[in-house]
Amino acid sequence: MIQRIQSIFLLLVTISLFSTYFFPLSEKIVFKNENNIISIKEKETLYIYELVYEQYFSKEDPTAILYPRPYILILIFIASGLSFYSIFQYRNRINQIKIGAINSIIMSVTIAIILYELFYKEVMIKNSFDINILISFYLIFTALVFNSIANRFIKKDELLVNESDRIR
Repeated sequence: MIQRIQSIFLLLVTISLFSTYFFPLSEKIVFKNENNIISIKEKETLYIYELVYEQYFSKEDPTAILYPRPYILILIFIASGLSFYSIFQYRNRINQIKIGAINSIIMSVTIAIILYELFYKEVMIKNSFDINILISFYLIFTALVFNSIANRFIKKDELLVNESDRIR
């Protein structure tokens, strides 16, 4: 029964995790102030697959250095694949609950790694910086919420089936 409400939430988990590939997670910006004109000196943009460090020596020519971050990408695609696989496990609700719990753990670990990357592992920028959390980070939290809602509906279905078996 793919048309159940938890299948819709699991599909939303898959879509939100997959769409994190296309948006940046965060930006760190260092500003410089010359003659009361504020401009960007350094910018660090974190995607789920790489960290892009840009240094602005002139206004139009930034120097970019790329640092790959494959472990965040791998965790996101594992979580996305698990949620998509869980959609088709509707006949075995206990297995679906286990997959949802593992998926929640993977997404929580991913969030913890991203927060570590943002606040504790400063690759280049050692100065004062301004951190902007962008849409991709919030998409992971949204997927975590959708996953917990789907698990709640799966547990509700399992209780309903157990009650109907008891009545027979």
